[in-house]
Amino acid sequence: MPTEAQRSAMLAAMGIDVYRLRAASPAAAPLRLSLDRQSRVCIDGGDDESVQRLHALLPSALGIACERVLRAGGVDDTAIAVDQFALRGDASAKRALWQSLKPLARRLHGLA
Repeated sequence: MPTEAQRSAMLAAMGIDVYRLRAASPAAAPLRLSLDRQSRVCIDGGDDESVQRLHALLPSALGIACERVLRAGGVDDTAIAVDQFALRGDASAKRALWQSLKPLARRLHGLA
């Protein structure tokens, strides 16, 4: 029985590419949104790319100024979880994202 190195060398000699699965990337912290006392939307968790996408999307989706979306603090126990993959998904994923944002939008405009 050949070792893994011998098997890879033999396959390479025959012109066969060997692909290996990459290790799974570490799971990012869940992405959560909430309102602070000044009615600003606070984003907590998630990877940097997801936060940037959400930060760009929220002002137009919620009808607020960009300055009212913050990247830190203020997330409380009424925070809304956002699926990070919905930010990169197809139309049905975007609809699911909007459904998760609706309660936040209602609270935001109820306070304004």
